[in-house]
Amino acid sequence: MFDMISLERQAGCEGVTVISDVLNLCDYIRMAYKKLKASVYFDKTQLALLNKIVNFEAAGVEDTLTKLEAKLTGKKEIWNSYESGILSKVGTLVYPKELHDCSKEDEDHSDKGEYVIFNMDNKPIKLERAQYFIDLPVEGHILGVLWILTIGLKLDNRNDPDHMNMYEHSYGNRNLR
Repeated sequence: MFDMISLERQAGCEGVTVISDVLNLCDYIRMAYKKLKASVYFDKTQLALLNKIVNFEAAGVEDTLTKLEAKLTGKKEIWNSYESGILSKVGTLVYPKELHDCSKEDEDHSDKGEYVIFNMDNKPIKLERAQYFIDLPVEGHILGVLWILTIGLKLDNRNDPDHMNMYEHSYGNRNLR
């Protein structure tokens, strides 16, 4: 359930307005979705999430965002079930970050488990480094951006050095777009 008082306590922001009086929760959810889309649009590494957003929009954005708002403000049992559903779909995507042609170095290829084979070329290639991404439903990403818009901004109050609650070099609670 979307309980602002408990969120304020967790963030150490009691008494501070977390959600603006001007915008309601529905507006914040829509803003979070727009910020997510903008962030993914300019990020060439998030192609899987971009594809999920396309499918999400094809299924009907407004209806899904309205349902998300109802779950955030509804009964705790409904929220817990929804949260469990999102968390059960979390996975990991692994993409190669650095590949190395090892045909010149290691002709006997004794360690065949570390090589990537492409159908177009018979040269063995070794995976040097991998890049990991979270595989999360779009609704989970929207909730993450919503957290950044409400709680993350309060934790990262860089304009007031006396009330900074976040490590100076922490960038995980920011959305730059």
